[in-house]
Amino acid sequence: MRNGTVVEQVAIISPCVESAATACETFARVVSVRRANDERTIVLGTFADGTGGVAIVDPRTSRRVDGFACFHPTISPDGRRIAFERFFSLRARIALRYRGLVAVYDLAQSPRENRARGADPRFPGRVVNPSAMTGDASERWVDGIAWRSPTELHFAIRYDERTHHVIVAFREGK
Repeated sequence: MRNGTVVEQVAIISPCVESAATACETFARVVSVRRANDERTIVLGTFADGTGGVAIVDPRTSRRVDGFACFHPTISPDGRRIAFERFFSLRARIALRYRGLVAVYDLAQSPRENRARGADPRFPGRVVNPSAMTGDASERWVDGIAWRSPTELHFAIRYDERTHHVIVAFREGK
């Protein structure tokens, strides 16, 4: 707050989203800030184009530990996990394959552990969609990502011209 005015632009750097040219974007608006534990604070925000983003900050140093663009991020009740729809761009045909993919980022793991070996580092988290999901990626959509408990995630996804309700249960420690 500056002179009674809320400052909407914050200096939280996003990761590279589509190219090195966009690597230094900042959030146009902060949606929420939540202290997950002594080592991590989660900042949810939106960029100027409306895309959502997550910044994971070390509260002791105020430095960004990790971050990524995404849609519909939601934090588990215990602050350990962040569920989100993976970022995709209509401008980048290759990124469209990520449309409709729900992933979970685990704050108990390092940024490196939250990325699959050999995968594009712009797309973190473990994908939790049904493995039988078929159809054209451009026809998929996700709705209603929500945590029922710290270890149970619910969301709806539309593919094959039907809406499917998905429940993902995490075992403690995993």
